[in-house]
Amino acid sequence: MLAENVYNTFMRRIVALSSLFALALVGCGGPSLVGDWNVTSDKMPGGAAATANFTGSDYKMEVKAGQGGMNIVIKMNGTYTLKGDQLTMTSGKVTIDDSQIPAAYKSLVAPLQKQLDEQQGKSNTGTLKIEGDTATFTGKDDKGSPINMTFSKIKK
Repeated sequence: MLAENVYNTFMRRIVALSSLFALALVGCGGPSLVGDWNVTSDKMPGGAAATANFTGSDYKMEVKAGQGGMNIVIKMNGTYTLKGDQLTMTSGKVTIDDSQIPAAYKSLVAPLQKQLDEQQGKSNTGTLKIEGDTATFTGKDDKGSPINMTFSKIKK
């Protein structure tokens, strides 16, 4: 029961994180975010890592997270527009790789996928501040909770 509660808490955090990333991906006009970025957020579960790739008006994001030997990879995409400092994100398809989740917990992934699928096509707006190789997004999720994310350019 404890393992299931830990797992459920972990999955709720992944849903929140995924929604936040869908809201915060950025890039066009003025300074550009086209390219590859590391993404951080105070809402990210401990040990999670995220990257984003921006091209044209599209984005792709990958979130890798794990807890207690249960690892999950969430891939998402969508579109964005940036007018002045106002960023509008529209979430697209989200897929979950649960191949490293123990069989006993795989049934818990379906509700996560359903929640992420419900975000598909939804748009959110926030403020973007770009300074050199760092971009900061401040906005709100669909429930009105604040979102603060930082994108750091990956140097190749």
